[in-house]
Amino acid sequence: MLGHPVSENLRGHDAWELQDAKGKLIVQEFIKIAKEQGQGWTEYWWLRATETSPTLKKTYIKKVPNADILVGAGYYIK
Repeated sequence: MLGHPVSENLRGHDAWELQDAKGKLIVQEFIKIAKEQGQGWTEYWWLRATETSPTLKKTYIKKVPNADILVGAGYYIK
């Protein structure tokens, strides 16, 4: 993971096995969307920086053309 706006401990680390609160392999899902569709939505349960229980989050993933890079932006439902 090249960058993350909140979780400093994720920056610069291999996030292949990163799971949400329910066990969904979210980075693998991001890559699948990028490879199969080029872009699209996914949702998963993630912990907000200021809370103690996970919240449903929707994220849009887009593959950067001619590069092995994905860009994502998401928001919490609630």
